Formats: sequence, structure tokens, C-alpha cells
Amino acid sequence: MVSVTRWNDNECRNIEDIINTITNTKHSYDSKRMLFKDIETRLLLKKNKIIKIENKKIEFNIIRYNYNQINKDNSQNPLPVEERTIKKSGYVVVYTDINDSKSIVNYIINRNSDALKILRVLLNYSEKGEISKEQPVLKSDMFIWLIKRIYCKENKIKLKEKKKILKIDNLTEFRGQTEDATNIVSANGETIMNILSTLSFLLESNNMRQIKFSLAYEDHENIELTFSKNIIGTNVKSYSGSFEDDNIHLDKEDRDLVIESEIYLLCYLIILPNIINVYSKEIEEKNWNLEIHKNFLEKVATNLQKKIKNKITKLTQ
Repeated sequence: MVSVTRWNDNECRNIEDIINTITNTKHSYDSKRMLFKDIETRLLLKKNKIIKIENKKIEFNIIRYNYNQINKDNSQNPLPVEERTIKKSGYVVVYTDINDSKSIVNYIINRNSDALKILRVLLNYSEKGEISKEQPVLKSDMFIWLIKRIYCKENKIKLKEKKKILKIDNLTEFRGQTEDATNIVSANGETIMNILSTLSFLLESNNMRQIKFSLAYEDHENIELTFSKNIIGTNVKSYSGSFEDDNIHLDKEDRDLVIESEIYLLCYLIILPNIINVYSKEIEEKNWNLEIHKNFLEKVATNLQKKIKNKITKLTQ
């Protein structure tokens, strides 16, 4: 699974100029600790693609990049340069809303901690504030709220746009931290909400760090998403929907990357904002709070006890 973060360009609003800078400029990076060598870029689509996402008309393209990261060794007996070289690669989705005259250019990049550094290198930026992060920080409490919605079969979320429905089909994985902050609990499986061990993990977990779930929206029958605090991820192999109907002229690897990019655009522009909006609204209307959270855990515990008793009864018959 590939995870990504999103960023804003505060310097340039012209998508063509930005793409030209990334693909046609010589790039370099040299610091006290490392340097980047042999930086190469490749524009995936010959012509920028335009897709309509609700009332937005999104123009985008994808740029693959690769480089050699050489870690510096200033000791008296430095390691051979081959042993200090790491080959790295990734991609950047460059996009803008051409329906909005005030729209800026955004980036979706499959990096997290070093994303800003890589974008600055590719764009030849050197000043502060030229790029800023536009990645929502997702709360552990929201993950619990989502799990509760799925478990209680309240898995249909109404969207603002034309009363459309976002349906969360199932939870397939989550990770959390136990009360003593020393153990990580996690579980995964195709129908995780029916697995007893998973329910016990939910009761033990104090800080939910990550959830993976599948959802359906409009003509997208299955989208697998992973939410963590500062990143989101998807698995294009699990996707089923209208994005598969296009880009058939590309080879499979490039075609999958285009579909993956379109999933992320849909997620950042529609799915994630609406989930956050409904979560915030439920808090505001007191449909989700500490008391409801406690009641949910009690319900899970009660159901778990019943299933255990039923299992014991069957075994002793």
C-alpha cells in the first residue's frame, strides 16, 4: 500500500510552468549529511488529464522521479560510496481546479517526513513558505467514531452534494496502543468486525492510530482506504469503479498509477472532507461524545461476552 501527503504551492499558480520546472530543469541537493545525485523525472501523461469531481474540474498530471541518495561520511576511514548510496523513487501528482479562478496548485506525493525536502528540490525552491502542508490531522477519536458507525451498521454517510451517500462497507484493519502505552494492538482480516479477537483489541486500545476500510461512492463500487494521523493510503488492486474505464492505452504500471492518483484526488476533495464534516457535526449535535463512546464500548463488551458464552455452551453440549 502506498501512503501520501498533500501540499500547496504558494509561489506559482500556473500548472504548466510547474510541470515544466520539474521535468525540464536540472535538480540538485547537497547538505551536511547527504546529497542527491542523478535526479531524473518523467512526465507520465503526454497531455494533462481533466476529470470532473462533483462541481470541481480538476486538471492534473503525474511525475515520476528517482535519484541516488548518498549519505556523507567525513570520518578518517569512510565507507565506500556504493555502501552509502540508496536508490530512491516516487511520484508527485500535480493538480489544480480550473473552475476556480482563485485555485492554487497542489501536490500529492508518496512521501511523508521528507516530502517537503523532495518537493523543494524538484521545484528548485530555496525560500521558506513557498510550499505549505495541506494535510488534515486525523484524530484517534474520529477513528473510534468510524468503527462505531460500522459496528452499529450506521455505515451510510450522507454528503452535502446532491444528497449523495458514502457507504462504508467494512473495516479490514486497525492499529492502536494499549493503556500502558507499551504494547501495540492490531488486527486485520476480510470481515474484521466479526472476529472476537478484534473486538477485544478494540476494548484494550487507548489510542487508535490507523484504520483501513472499504467504501462505495457513486460509480466507485469499492475503494480501500487507510487513514493514519498524518497520511492516507489506498490499494489500487482492490479498487473497482469507473476510473478503470479510462487510460487503457497505458501500460499496466502507469495505468494503475493514474487510477491511484484519481482515487487520492477523490479522497482529498470529496471523501475525507465529508467524513470530517459529518464527524464534527455529530460532535456539535452531541451525537458523539465521551458518554456515547463509553456506551459503545459497553455494547461491544456485552456482545463479546454473549458470543463467548454461546461458544462455551456449544462446546460443552
